[in-house]
Amino acid sequence: MPKALNTEALARQAFLSACRADVEAVKPGNVNLDSPAHAMQAEDFIRSAEAAAEVFFQPHLTLGQRIHKAIEATRTVVQCNTNLGIVLISAPVVQALFCPIKAGLQAAVRDVLASTTVQDAVDAYAAIRLAQPGGMGTTARADVAKTPQVTLTAAMRYAKERDMLAAQYADGYPLIFSKSLPQLLALYKRWGYNSLWPVTGVYMALLAKYPDSLIARKQSVEQAEVVRQRAAGLASKILTSQKPDQFEPDLRAMDCSFKSEGINPGTTADLVVVNVFIAKLMKDLSWLDR
Repeated sequence: MPKALNTEALARQAFLSACRADVEAVKPGNVNLDSPAHAMQAEDFIRSAEAAAEVFFQPHLTLGQRIHKAIEATRTVVQCNTNLGIVLISAPVVQALFCPIKAGLQAAVRDVLASTTVQDAVDAYAAIRLAQPGGMGTTARADVAKTPQVTLTAAMRYAKERDMLAAQYADGYPLIFSKSLPQLLALYKRWGYNSLWPVTGVYMALLAKYPDSLIARKQSVEQAEVVRQRAAGLASKILTSQKPDQFEPDLRAMDCSFKSEGINPGTTADLVVVNVFIAKLMKDLSWLDR
């Protein structure tokens, strides 16, 4: 790792930038600067990111400590769940930054996930209980209401069929590194790195292909599939366009419709944030893709 690079500072800035893009881009059903929803405002997400980032990038934390401290810090500024998913899916990436990266970031993330501990699970479960996410329900194995007896990665394997983020932990982030991140990088190349349209584009691509697991848990699997189908047509138009801004009225109409129906593709949004975070890391820390 080049000593001249301040990894902690650059990673923190990349994370904050990704979290801000999350509320600046139009993503139907999610809170944005122009449209609050689900009893939350865009400012809640920005303040949450800033609070979490104060502790999230401390280099000597375990993975579980990193997750727990970030949610504790978040709770000092908001009293709702704004960023649990973002923290959970981003934490192994952050953890990997402070480990020797010899074969690329994905390999480093997989190493992190292969070495999680029971204490990591204890700390992560405490963070989940503190955040109080909706739609968790109960499970027969590794329920978050109980003290875990398995490692964090093992616990995520139990949940992978009903949670898109848990599936990433269980399988080494294949959706991100093999599918959505390459697509996001291609959209940045096509539409410009300073544009928000790549963020919208990768969100719509994910929403059109994968039923959102937050919708499935809070409403139903059938509703998640209906939302996927509703997103598919507009996603196809946007992703094949050289001028995606022509579809902004359609996106805003879909956004209004989803919000009026209480539809929140929150897990898809969390996946977008970590994709943007990694893309910005790759831009600012070029040694990551060696």
